Amino acid sequence: MYFDEQFGAFFRIDTAWIVPYESSQAQDDIFQKQYLNLVYYLQTAITFGEATLNGLTFTLDDFCYKPISGEGCIVESPMQYWKSNQTLLNEPTTNVKETA
Repeated sequence: MYFDEQFGAFFRIDTAWIVPYESSQAQDDIFQKQYLNLVYYLQTAITFGEATLNGLTFTLDDFCYKPISGEGCIVESPMQYWKSNQTLLNEPTTNVKETA
């Protein structure tokens, strides 16, 4: 209360770092579908998970940053490229390489 009254409300942005689970994969390109699917599952668990404490149930919606009044949580993730849709993520793609 004191901080908000003196300086205005502030928001804490939380960040999760995703790294390969085996050191031999440390040099892997993390934008491979095997890793992106893990990010999808993690994001889904956080977005739709619930926690109960002292008989009260909480979700991400209770704590997230909502910069637009009346709208949902802001979630910044690599999954936005695929609209947080695992089907779109796993569609076959073609890599386009530049030629000199």
